[in-house]
Amino acid sequence: MKKVAIPSQTGVTSKTALAKNDTDNKKTLQRSLKAPTRYGQQNDLREQNRILTATNEDLQRQLEEMKVTVSELNHRCSDIQGENREIQKQLRDCHVLLVAENLDPVSGETLGQTAEQKEEQRKEIMTVSQNLLTELKLFGEMAQEHAANLQFSGLNRICNVNQRLVFVNASRKCRIP
Repeated sequence: MKKVAIPSQTGVTSKTALAKNDTDNKKTLQRSLKAPTRYGQQNDLREQNRILTATNEDLQRQLEEMKVTVSELNHRCSDIQGENREIQKQLRDCHVLLVAENLDPVSGETLGQTAEQKEEQRKEIMTVSQNLLTELKLFGEMAQEHAANLQFSGLNRICNVNQRLVFVNASRKCRIP
């Protein structure tokens, strides 16, 4: 590594820096003017050939690895496709069984049972509603009877009170002073 003096002021170059740059330029010019020797060319070609051979071997190794990887991926892909076909077949079979047995795929209950259960619940609700209406009618009738009894007993009391008043008034008149 060559040391180059850095000028302290920008735009100003030192004489030593210019001298070093000139000598470097002259050496480069002399090298480029020399014709390469046969021995030098052979060495350069051997070096290039060695590099190309190493690169080729590396590429061949990578190619073989890629072929193995592609082969493994193709094998895995065919295995997965086979599993997928098997699962699709099982899914169709399960669907056929569900339809044949009239089963709900979510709850697993028989669809007919669900309809029957709903009908039973509806009938039960109707029965309970009718029973409640009947009891309500009976209660209403009993309330009317009770009200009638209360009115009758109220009238009876009024009549009794009136009778007593009449009796008291009559007894006052009948009294001899």
